[in-house]
Amino acid sequence: MLEYSIRKMLLVPLILIIIVTIVFFSMRFVSGGPAEVVLGDQASESAIETFNKKWGLNRPLYIQYISYMGNLLRGDLGRSYISGMEITPIIARALPYSISLTICATILSLLIGIPVGLLSALKPNSIIDSISRFMVFIGLSMPDFYFGILLIILFSLNFNLLPMVGGGQWSEPLSVLIRLIMPSLTLSLASAATIMRITRSSVLDNIKQDYIRTAYSKGLTVKTVLIKHVLRNALIPILSVTGINMGLILGNVIIIEMIFSRPGLGKLLIGSVMDRDFMMIQSTIVIFAIFISLINLTTDLAYAFTNPRVKLN
Repeated sequence: MLEYSIRKMLLVPLILIIIVTIVFFSMRFVSGGPAEVVLGDQASESAIETFNKKWGLNRPLYIQYISYMGNLLRGDLGRSYISGMEITPIIARALPYSISLTICATILSLLIGIPVGLLSALKPNSIIDSISRFMVFIGLSMPDFYFGILLIILFSLNFNLLPMVGGGQWSEPLSVLIRLIMPSLTLSLASAATIMRITRSSVLDNIKQDYIRTAYSKGLTVKTVLIKHVLRNALIPILSVTGINMGLILGNVIIIEMIFSRPGLGKLLIGSVMDRDFMMIQSTIVIFAIFISLINLTTDLAYAFTNPRVKLN
């Protein structure tokens, strides 16, 4: 297990270097270069030259790359081309809102998906099973942003129960939690539907196995068999899907934060695109890549820990 974990952890820096390199050169090779995009098509040659000199874009590309990678290792993401402000503190303020939303949506999808999927598997072709399969159909068919708008109309505009914009203040935890409810529900919709479907099929498959009949023949209770045998084996595919879903949720945060006007990374990225702030776009994408890589690493390690069939040496 230790050797397997070390191999997986050593792959993460390599993957991140590749991603950062692709993002860096993609930004530099954009048509006209960053200076022309930021200043506009009508910018004079002298203005472009001044801009490039100010931000070090007149240096050889490999020097810019080495300098950027060195700064990145020190936690310095550079400065915004538009405001001139340091990017690291800006992202540090936005990051907790996106991470908390991703975690809450993932937990909520598990709390909904696993119990409903289990009930559906234990009572196949029943009313509960029909309702759960309908929920799966709705969850996989309805776009997240559309579901979020429906929640805003229902709980904010019609009943005035929940605030529809903002992320709250961390000095007031209750305000943060209240503003997490609707965005978390929105993001967990498709994920919960996927987990329901995987849980149902996995539990149904395990219930039919010989070791389950053996467990019952030993006099074990239904609760014991379900928890210690069925769910334990069904957890392996659920864990894999949860890791994938968490990465998808983090990606969908970009849209959902715009809908609910949350001051997170998603809103920051969209605002940077609108402002043509290349350094902010580049830094935000790099942060997203780091967290998705960490999510994938955690999923791989958890999968290996729960599945003894994975070769660990």
